[in-house]
Amino acid sequence: VAFSLGLATTLAILGVAASFAGKAYGQVGQGLPVAASGLGIVMGLNLLEVVELQLPSFFSDYDPRAAAANLPSSDAS
Repeated sequence: VAFSLGLATTLAILGVAASFAGKAYGQVGQGLPVAASGLGIVMGLNLLEVVELQLPSFFSDYDPRAAAANLPSSDAS
């Protein structure tokens, strides 16, 4: 899930950057497609555990059970 979300986010950011540049993704030049390809390869190697990346964990202290316990009950008592 994190890999898919990261890849989708990266491609969306690259698409927005290309739209601001006024050109299609493949016409921006040699640097951007090569950088995006390199990033995809590194992320794939991370998925295969060939390269270890320490990605930030924004919700490391998040406990969904504790959050669910604080939700209002749907009991019809």
